[in-house]
Amino acid sequence: RGSGGGATAIVRLLPVGPDPGGSADFVMASLEPAEEDQLILGAVCAGCDSAEPEEELLMCEGFGRQCLCCAHIGCLQPALKAVPKGPWMCQHCGGLSTIVASATPRKRARDSDADVT
Repeated sequence: RGSGGGATAIVRLLPVGPDPGGSADFVMASLEPAEEDQLILGAVCAGCDSAEPEEELLMCEGFGRQCLCCAHIGCLQPALKAVPKGPWMCQHCGGLSTIVASATPRKRARDSDADVT
């Protein structure tokens, strides 16, 4: 579609945690493809907005294709006692667990690194 700001594209937004996704208009000149590695390195829990502790962070089997959902085992309802041995899927991709938003988000490791002088 054309507009005063240049050609636009309707982009499908992937679900993240309780956000169901949807679509949005973007100026095509501002769009760049995302590498899967970039998505994985930027992944944080949809419940507490932190990647730490990484050993408890689950990444949905649909990550990067159907959703961008990740969750710590303790940020799920019902909470899991351990990381599952098989695949895990978020509620958007057919899983049974709900991600619970934390009242006090953990500080992201990337943010705390900027504080070091």
